[in-house]
Amino acid sequence: MPLTPLLCLLVLAAPPKGMTRERVRAGATPPAKAETTVNVVHLHTKEVLVMPVRGKFKPSPEVLSRFLRCRFSDQERPMDPRLGDLMSAVAAQFGQPELWVVSGYRAPRFNTMLRKKLGEVARNSLHTRGEALDVIVPGADLGLVSKSLRKLKKGGVGYYPGSEFVHMDVGPVRFWEGN
Repeated sequence: MPLTPLLCLLVLAAPPKGMTRERVRAGATPPAKAETTVNVVHLHTKEVLVMPVRGKFKPSPEVLSRFLRCRFSDQERPMDPRLGDLMSAVAAQFGQPELWVVSGYRAPRFNTMLRKKLGEVARNSLHTRGEALDVIVPGADLGLVSKSLRKLKKGGVGYYPGSEFVHMDVGPVRFWEGN
């Protein structure tokens, strides 16, 4: 049976057994504004990585590598930490509560399979070096996402209107449009 909003509120309002509810003291300073976060959702593994919208996004290398692992082989590779900063910049620009990852690291065998099947996959893709992501910003126009990334000049940007995602990487600055 799904929880109704009122029941959810009641469940969340009650402290766990054995814990007392913290009381606010008169004259106490209110806490600073809560940090805004974005849920980065990997569409193939259904995993979620919570990141701050502002500032540098610095998950541990192990967390980033595990989250962006190859969806085909489950292999991991150290991912370039600058990808976190790119994701944070895109999230801040568009103010969406989620950012969807279509593809992170690709094992060479998986990259070859995609190249044969789709034709638009680079032989030496930066995905195979842990330096690229394909992302969707839900509710945002892909053309605007592409333009925003191009203005950053932090790496390559591939715009694929027919595929509904934008490629971003931390390699040389360059731009292209696919199908």
